[in-house]
Amino acid sequence: MNRHGHAFICSKCGNILHDSAVCIECDNKKSEKEQSFKDLIENIAGLIKASRTHMRATLKNSGFRADDLDLDPAVRSLLGLSAKKKRRNKTRKKRKKSKSRR
Repeated sequence: MNRHGHAFICSKCGNILHDSAVCIECDNKKSEKEQSFKDLIENIAGLIKASRTHMRATLKNSGFRADDLDLDPAVRSLLGLSAKKKRRNKTRKKRKKSKSRR
């Protein structure tokens, strides 16, 4: 009970709580869910890393260059390749070097 004599009630399971506003059972379930979700995300990340390594090796062994294949930018990013950069015209006028002061 709080200092006013009122009991807390867990909003998820409805248990009457005397010393805190959080039910220990619900809190444990929440942390179990968080841990299992974290494990799931880490497993997916591991699979992506392994498949990326496999894709890189396949591309390397194929004899093709990534630039020649015109890959989607998302695929290039997944493979860790830099985005295809557009070449700029290098027609900028160069500054004339002023004669050094003597």
